[in-house]
Amino acid sequence: FVVWMQRDNWLFSFVLCISLSIISFNVVPDANPLEKGKSHFFSLEYDRAFKLLLPAANNNHPEAQYYVGLLYSTESWKKFDINNALKYLLSAADQNYAPAMWKVGDIYENNLAENNSLVLATDWYRKARLTEKKQAMIQFLKENPDGKLTPVSNDEMINMLTKQARAGDAEAQSKLGKIYDDGVLTQQDATKAFEWYLAAARNNNQHAQFMVGYFYCRKIGTEFNLEKSSQWFARSGRKAQCVTQ
Repeated sequence: FVVWMQRDNWLFSFVLCISLSIISFNVVPDANPLEKGKSHFFSLEYDRAFKLLLPAANNNHPEAQYYVGLLYSTESWKKFDINNALKYLLSAADQNYAPAMWKVGDIYENNLAENNSLVLATDWYRKARLTEKKQAMIQFLKENPDGKLTPVSNDEMINMLTKQARAGDAEAQSKLGKIYDDGVLTQQDATKAFEWYLAAARNNNQHAQFMVGYFYCRKIGTEFNLEKSSQWFARSGRKAQCVTQ
């Protein structure tokens, strides 16, 4: 009798373990809704993506807000709404989510927003660059006389560009302006950025001409000057106006 009870208890325990395993197997949760939503987005299954991403977006998750913003800015989707797109993208951007900043800039630059502006677009592109600052991923190479490539340090690259810029190379001047503005290869210095952009602008580099107009408009590295801003924007050939942020 005692032996039978022990066997019966063993059998009960075995059956209980099997049952719990089955229950556990049946309640394994689905994959992360955010990842599934992104997968549906890239598969162009926009309705499914929206359903999965919206709860997290409304809960202030920046990456979910970014993808919901992308959905709303997709013109082929039935719920296309650029104002809703900006609402979610700006919320993500305000949480320092750089991809959302880039997309906001794209919307302003490509005339999708009601108050489209190249200046506002540049605001967001610049914020995105300053947020990312991927210095560790940047490496320069130079070709030796024997044809082999060797690494060039950031300081060497800046020295090379500075030498070219002082010799009047407009492209090198413009590149130095961006380097000092971004603060990626060296410490950020808005005054030096403006000076090099201005040198390139006077050398008829159109990108630098736009950036000089932008710096005058935003009081970056120089004083605010609406007249000079407008003049340089006009010389750059781009239809830009100095607008408030």
